Amino acid sequence: MGEIVAEYKGALITTDADVKRYNIPIQPPINLDTASPLDPDNDHDELTMDVVHALSNITQYASQPLTGLKDMVHDKFGDSPWLETIYWGIDKVSEVVNKIVASTTEELSGKPPTAKLLAWHPHRHMLAIAYQDNTVHVYERTEDNDWTCKLLRHRFMKNITCLEWKKRARGTLAVGCRNGVCVWSLGSDSVINADLTSKLEPCNRHGPSMNYLCHTGYGPISALAWDPTPASHLLAVTSATKGTLVIYDTMTLSTTPLKRQGKGNTLLRWSPDGAWLFVASDKQVKSRMWDTRHWVYRDMTNPPGLGVQSACWAPDSRNLFISMHGKSDIHLIYWTDSTSAGELKQEKVYSVRAPVEGPTGHMNHNHIREIALSPSDGKRLAVVFEKSDCVALYSVQLESMPTLARKDILQHIGIVNTRASMNDSGKPIHIAYSANSSTSSTLAVLHKTGVVDFITQVA
Repeated sequence: MGEIVAEYKGALITTDADVKRYNIPIQPPINLDTASPLDPDNDHDELTMDVVHALSNITQYASQPLTGLKDMVHDKFGDSPWLETIYWGIDKVSEVVNKIVASTTEELSGKPPTAKLLAWHPHRHMLAIAYQDNTVHVYERTEDNDWTCKLLRHRFMKNITCLEWKKRARGTLAVGCRNGVCVWSLGSDSVINADLTSKLEPCNRHGPSMNYLCHTGYGPISALAWDPTPASHLLAVTSATKGTLVIYDTMTLSTTPLKRQGKGNTLLRWSPDGAWLFVASDKQVKSRMWDTRHWVYRDMTNPPGLGVQSACWAPDSRNLFISMHGKSDIHLIYWTDSTSAGELKQEKVYSVRAPVEGPTGHMNHNHIREIALSPSDGKRLAVVFEKSDCVALYSVQLESMPTLARKDILQHIGIVNTRASMNDSGKPIHIAYSANSSTSSTLAVLHKTGVVDFITQVA
């Protein structure tokens, strides 16, 4: 498989000549803009390097006294059962010390952080990327087809798990964290509790502001979703450890917890028309479909013993594609008629195959990591896998109320090796389609190193 740069009406494009021939718009890749290497001749950098070396020594020697303490307690008191708690505590302290020192050393040494998530702005050439170092980089494409970057950072923004742009706003970004949600407004007139660093372009006086939303005893945040209904300011939030669904009104700053039984959820998807909210977990065998007009829900049983790994709505808000945890199948949830009282059904529509690493490059079943559907027309679906560097592309032929008598809802287009994956940037970890073009679909492919490649698709 060679380098694929685009897809045109079902054909994979591999040459720049074909790109020009079909007039396909190509987006430049994004590379993480890291700090310059440390200079030992610089006084500031020399001090930084001294700190790095000191922390390295702490890592080497801090565990020795803790291990010695454990041995001393054992020699004096033996194997008494009540001492197991003390031994466990000593091990945990040693583990925490090592983690703190390792993370601090990595930050000071200028090592590039690991990318986690990305989110396209709904109507601007802008996307946000979250990193393991608790920062969010906001990239915006310029008129000369380049990218500018701003860095969002705050002491409350720890352990980022999810992020999403508000659908009908110029620049409102919700970032789910360990204990709450940071809601950033980019371009407002003031900065509230914000630590913003501007990169590649100067900061203007209309800086960002941030509101921190939290609910007592609720966390860690695992998923969030904005209500796309016009004039709505609702933000749905869920936790991986609690069955309660929390709804924030970001205009009035009010909180409504919808308490339900369950051990937590990891996925939220609000339908494009705002009428439905799908709530699921990768570990539970039941999902919920909320009717947000009346805030009532229906329980749905997933395929036996399976949780939901990924999900994406079709533009008609009547069909929802889902993939199951640890499986290579794609299922479709749909209504049997055009009314909200219609029955919800779920059927398997495709069993995905992907190339397996190795010299043969043969096709085999591979667990799906994530699926994404083009939001503007719903005609393209992309899949990334747990054990493959490739992206699988499919065309979608979806009726408003499928009977599933036809088995060609998904048609395989091909397997794509992005430029970044061919340059050892690692496996794709997250994908997302842009919604700001009516003539083509742009798929962003995020790699662990922070490189983002783009695949333009013309249906």
